[in-house]
Formats: sequence, C-alpha cells, structure tokens
Amino acid sequence: MVPLRISLGRESGFNDLSGRQKLAVGLVLIIAGLALSGWGYLNYRAQGEAIENAVNTTGTVVSTEIVEDSGGRRSGSDYTPVIRFEYLYSGSSYVSDNMYPPGDTQKEFNSRSSAERLLEKYPEGSEVIRVYIDPEQPGEGFLKKKRSNGPLLLVGIGTVMAFAGLYVLIRP
Repeated sequence: MVPLRISLGRESGFNDLSGRQKLAVGLVLIIAGLALSGWGYLNYRAQGEAIENAVNTTGTVVSTEIVEDSGGRRSGSDYTPVIRFEYLYSGSSYVSDNMYPPGDTQKEFNSRSSAERLLEKYPEGSEVIRVYIDPEQPGEGFLKKKRSNGPLLLVGIGTVMAFAGLYVLIRP
C-alpha cells in the first residue's frame, strides 16, 4: 500500500498523489460534503415543519444560566444563554430549553453581557406568554417561532466540500 503524502509546499501537493489517492480524497470529500449538506437540509426542513405545525401555550421559566465555551481558543469564549421552562400540553407537564425549533444549535454570543441581556427578558419564575409546541414532539417546546440560518450554513459548507472533491477527481 502506498502511503498518502500531502505537502503544503509550492512544488508539491495534490499533484504528487497517485490516481488511487486522488480518487480516495475526492470520494471522501464528496461523501462528507453530501452528508453534511443532507443533514443541514433535513434540519432546516424539520425546523419549518415544527414552526408550521406549532401550537402555543404558556409556560414558566424554571432556571437560566450562561454556558461558556472557550472551544480551546486563546482569543475568547462564546456564551450560550440557556433558559429552561416548564409548560403543560394535553394534560402532561414538559420541560425544555430550546430557544428555537428542535434541531437548532442554541444562539451563541461573543460577550457574556450580550448573553445576560437576553436572559434579562426571562427572569426565573416569570411566565412565558408563548411556548410553541409541535404536537408530534410535545417535549421539544421552543420560545421563538423562527428558523435559524445554522442549517443553511451546513448546506453551504457541505456543497463546497462536495465540489472540492469533484474538482480533485476531474483535475488532470
């Protein structure tokens, strides 16, 4: 078996790869890109269905917190406000912490103060006037009836990866 060798120097790189290695790299990029795009599309579609089918009820804020994620970076952290709320639907009690429809990553802020400003709108023990519920997933209630752009970003990244893989395959 020939080892895969990729150099970042000017004189070498993908041109040094054998035909089999180019095929492997290209196929991995295409498959990973299509999988990422597909997952993003399905997530975006699920958000739309949850919004379309949503009914609303009221709820109560149970707790709030800010989760800090440095992500191993030296240049700062991201801050995610987490709001846990309790609500009733069809005689059952549920607790959720979804800001947006299910499947979405939670909103992150670059500063703690920005995350705290969002939490000020949801003090512990306060009533939430609108909790949106997809009747098919009543345990996944959410507070904001709008789609996130996160899944579309995944579709874009996946598409670029798939085209990069295709380029590796057809490049002389």
